[in-house]
Amino acid sequence: MRVGIATVVLLMTVGAASARGQRPATDVVTAPGGTLTIQPITHATLQIMQGNHVILVDPTVFASYDGPYPDGAAPPVNYDGLKPPTVILVTDIHGDHLDPSAIATLKGPRTTVLVPAVPGWQWFEGATPIANGQTRAIDGVSVLAVPMYNLQRGPSAGQLFHTKGRGNGYVIAIGGTRVYVAGDTECTPEMRALKNIDVAFLPMNLPYTMTPAEAAACAKAFTPRIVYPITIAVRTSAYLKQRFATAGSTCVFVTGMSAHCPFVSARRPSPRDTIVPSTRAPRANRRSL
Repeated sequence: MRVGIATVVLLMTVGAASARGQRPATDVVTAPGGTLTIQPITHATLQIMQGNHVILVDPTVFASYDGPYPDGAAPPVNYDGLKPPTVILVTDIHGDHLDPSAIATLKGPRTTVLVPAVPGWQWFEGATPIANGQTRAIDGVSVLAVPMYNLQRGPSAGQLFHTKGRGNGYVIAIGGTRVYVAGDTECTPEMRALKNIDVAFLPMNLPYTMTPAEAAACAKAFTPRIVYPITIAVRTSAYLKQRFATAGSTCVFVTGMSAHCPFVSARRPSPRDTIVPSTRAPRANRRSL
C-alpha cells in the first residue's frame, strides 16, 4: 500500500555517539503491514526488522571505510544487543560489503545468507548465491536480486568499478512493504524501472557510485516514498537537500550512518576495528509511510 506521492529523504550523518562506539538512532517507520525498524550501523551496513524478520545488510567489523578519523583509528562497529539476523544480504565482494568473519560471528543456525552469484567466486560454506533477476522466498519474506553496476565510472579508461552481473541490489518485500537496497551502483535502467518501492537506500559516494544530483534524478524516476542516502560525505548535505528538493522530495536529517569522507581512499583495516558492546542507544526517530 502506498500513501501520498512525496519522497522523504533522510540523510544519515555520523555523530559523536558513533565515534564512542554507540550505534546511531533507529528509524521506526509505521507501515501498513506493521512497524518497520531500521537500524543504521556503519557505512553500507544496516538492519531492517519487522516482527520476527531481521534482515542484516552487508555486515562488517571494519568501520575504517568511513574514515579518515580525527585520532587516526575508526570507532568500533557495534552489533551488541541486536537480534540475530534471520537473513543476511551481501551486495558485493568488495571488503566494505563482504566480511566473512563478521557474518560467521553474527549469523545463527537458521540464518539464510544470500550472496551474489559471481562467476568463478568461491563462497564460504552456508552462503546461497542468487543471480541478477532471481527471487528467493524466505519464511514469508521475498528477496529479488537487482543488477548493481557502474555505467561509466571506473579506475581507468575502459574499466568499471562494478561490472554488471557481479553484484546485487535487493528488493525486499516484507509485510506488504517493499524495501530497495541498491548496493554500489549508478542509476541503471533496472533501478529506474523499479515500481512501488516504499523505502530505498541509495549510494552517493564518488568516485564509485552516484553524485547527489544523479541519485535525486534516479529517485524521481522510480519514486520511492522514503530515501536513505548512504555512504555519503557530511559536507554534501546542503547540496543534497537542494537537489532532492528539485526532484520534488522533502529532506529530513536524522542521526545515522554515513561516510565522513568517502572521497579519500580508505586505510587498511586495523585490529582496533572490532565488535564491542554499546552504552546507551540514541532515541529512535519515528515516521510513517
